[in-house]
Amino acid sequence: MSLMSLVAQAHGLEQVHDWLGAAQVYAQALVLEPDNDRLQISLGNVLWLADLAGAAEGCYRQAVQLAPDDSMAWRGLGNCLKDLNRFEEAVLAYDRAACCARESGPGLDPVISWACSQVRIGLEDYRSAYAEMEHRSALPSWNPWLPSPCWGDEALPKLDPRLSVWIWSEQGFGDILQYLRWVPVLVHQRQRWEGSGEVVLVVESSLIQLLREGLAWLPRPPRVVDKSLGSAQASEPLAHGSLLSLPHELGPPIPEAPYLRSPLWSYSTLSLLPSPPPGDSWRVGLVWAAGRNHEDPYKEREYRKRSLPAQVLWNLVVGLRAQGAWVINLQFGEDQGLAAALGLDLASPRLELTDFSRAARVVQELDLVISVDTAMAHLVGAMGAPGWILLPWGADPRWQRERDDSPWYPSLRLFRQRASADWGGAIDAVLLAFSEWSAARASC
Repeated sequence: MSLMSLVAQAHGLEQVHDWLGAAQVYAQALVLEPDNDRLQISLGNVLWLADLAGAAEGCYRQAVQLAPDDSMAWRGLGNCLKDLNRFEEAVLAYDRAACCARESGPGLDPVISWACSQVRIGLEDYRSAYAEMEHRSALPSWNPWLPSPCWGDEALPKLDPRLSVWIWSEQGFGDILQYLRWVPVLVHQRQRWEGSGEVVLVVESSLIQLLREGLAWLPRPPRVVDKSLGSAQASEPLAHGSLLSLPHELGPPIPEAPYLRSPLWSYSTLSLLPSPPPGDSWRVGLVWAAGRNHEDPYKEREYRKRSLPAQVLWNLVVGLRAQGAWVINLQFGEDQGLAAALGLDLASPRLELTDFSRAARVVQELDLVISVDTAMAHLVGAMGAPGWILLPWGADPRWQRERDDSPWYPSLRLFRQRASADWGGAIDAVLLAFSEWSAARASC
């Protein structure tokens, strides 16, 4: 078969996300042209999407030897090194990728800047990370809530305090919940000026009630409005900008959690939990799968990495129940029915968790939440509630490496895979820790 035919076949397999099938075809193509750097990059890409970062690293290293000035090869190498928890090396690879992109003509590559910024967060180099994150406004996918310049071309701290400041959400729910911690900082800063304009949060509808309740403790709570209603609701004069730009504008250090809290969640007269089983049981909420997106190869890959396979979920639930846990199903989306399909018969909240305010009320009723890396993990941490987070090998850099705690969320404990796809070891660690935790609680 000709090289052109093999490449076309590989592209077809990529269209249906058959990454390993595409890898086999690219390997055949490389037999015909072993010094083809583009084929090495393509093979590295599909191996990386198959979550085989170690194998992909070798392809990218071959590519940078063949084409030392290829920014795509260096960026791919950086992605692999990040997934292999070699953050320092990843930053060097991304820096080289950015340099190659500038020298080859296109200039700044915002994709490289974003990737490097996330690794710098993992290294706790926050000032550099948040400066680099600002380049995301050059991404093709950048969709600002208002087209006018953010902050009116001024630095946020230098704005006329009489102006209203509208802060709009971006990225996923986890990012939004994580970076809300800078809103109290902004509110307190503006409170120093008499007659200062209001702070308005523009967010997804499922977050509105959570933020109205969870930020009501502030001396002048922000107004919270529905992002789906569009920018016509904005009043003049105003300044506006992204929630994820607040760390760059207001600066480190990381504001402490909890920053979402409300007596409404603790003292509700109506329990959202069903009647518990007889006897004393620990109320443990469980989320076992991350959000799905079948169309986006990267998000599909992250879903596979972060979510528990069926057998692992079974082992976790059975192990928790054996130690007296009453396990509550907090899963959402397409994977909500997996436990029932396995015959696990988990309890569910009385009301569907259609928004984050209801989820917060349920969390306050629980003794512990165990979750994979998804929005629920950030909600629990932002509330300061006890939570155990299950992380894959090569987790998102925001969770750092090795450590079992988080500078972002003091109430969370982290349980990590010790090798790629090794959920068994992580679940064993969770069950051992639960035995110790429940014994300590019972003795109080």
